[in-house]
Amino acid sequence: MPSIDEIKDKWLFVVPIYNLELDKEIESELTIDRVTFISSKKFKLVRKRFGVLTVLSAMKVPQKDFFDKYKTFALIRISGKIEDIELKSLKLIEKELHILLSTFVGYSRRSYKNKIGIAGGSGYAIKEYVYISTTHTSRAKHNSAASNYRPVILNKGWKKYHKDFFFFKFLAMIKNKRSIQKGYKKELCRAVELMGKSFNSNDIVDAFLWNMIAIELLISKQGDSYRESLVKRLSAMFAWMDKWEHENYEEKIDAVYKKRSAYVHDGNIDAIEVKDLLFTDEILLNIIINIVKHPKVFTSKDSLIEFTKKVEAEHLLNLTSKVHPKSFCYVARRYTENDLNMLQ
Repeated sequence: MPSIDEIKDKWLFVVPIYNLELDKEIESELTIDRVTFISSKKFKLVRKRFGVLTVLSAMKVPQKDFFDKYKTFALIRISGKIEDIELKSLKLIEKELHILLSTFVGYSRRSYKNKIGIAGGSGYAIKEYVYISTTHTSRAKHNSAASNYRPVILNKGWKKYHKDFFFFKFLAMIKNKRSIQKGYKKELCRAVELMGKSFNSNDIVDAFLWNMIAIELLISKQGDSYRESLVKRLSAMFAWMDKWEHENYEEKIDAVYKKRSAYVHDGNIDAIEVKDLLFTDEILLNIIINIVKHPKVFTSKDSLIEFTKKVEAEHLLNLTSKVHPKSFCYVARRYTENDLNMLQ
C-alpha cells in the first residue's frame, strides 16, 4: 500500500504562520493570489469553502491541538502527490507572505522583535503543517513544532492606512489582466516581494541589498549605467519636493549605490548602516506607491523611463511641470534614537 506522500489527490495545504494575526476589521482573512491567510477561528467556520469535508476537531492528525494552538494559517489548494508538491507549496506561501509583509514598510517601524514566518522557516526549529484531502474524509498528513515572538497584527489601522497607500491598489492591479504590461507586472510583484523579504530580515546588510535590487528592478534596464540612471530617474520622479534638494537626496542615492556596489563586488559590508537601510525603505516604498496609484501613466518600465525623460526636459527648459500628476505623493517615516538602537 503506498504511503500518503505517494497518493495523488486534491489537497488543501494548511501552514501555520507565526507572529501574524488577522483582525475582525479585515474579516479575519486576506487572499493575495493563490494563498489565503486566515485566522484559525474563521477557518473552523468556513472550512467547507476550502473543500474540507471533516470538522477540524475530528481530523486525524498526531497533534490534536494543531488547529487550536495557532492563530493564523496560510491555505493553498493544490493537486498532486505530496512528495512532488510540498516544496512548490512552501515556496508559493513564502512568496505571497513576503508580498503581504511589504505592507508594513512605511506603516510600521522596523524591529528585530517582529519577525513573521512559516513554522520551520528561518529562526524556527521544526516544520509544522497539515495536508488535508478535499476528496477523502480520512486522508491527512501532519508534521511538527516551533517557537514564537511578538505578533504583527493586520487590523483596522492597517486597513485604513492601505486605503490611502499602495497595497489594495496593488492587489487590484495584479488581478486585472488589462492594467500594466504583463512583464512589468511580474517585475512589480517581484519588487514588492523583495520589499517584504527585506522588512522581515534580521540582517541589515541583506535587507539593504533586497531593497536595492528591488529599486533597480523597477527603474533600470539592462545596459543602463545603474548608478547614473538611479540618480537621474529618481530625481525626475521626486525632485518636485523641496526637501529633495535641501536634504541632499541625490547625494544619498549616489552613496547607497556605492555601498551596494562595494558589497556586491568586494564583499564590503562594514559601510552599510541602519540609516542606509531606512533610506532605501523610503525610496522603494515611494516608487511603488506612485506606480500603483498611476497605472495609466506607468504601464511599463519603458513608460516610466519616458516619463522621467520628459520631466528632465521640463527641468532643463525651466518649465513648470505638466508631466507630474497632481496626485503624485511622497511619504516618509521618522525613527527615534530608540528605534534606531533596536536595529543595531
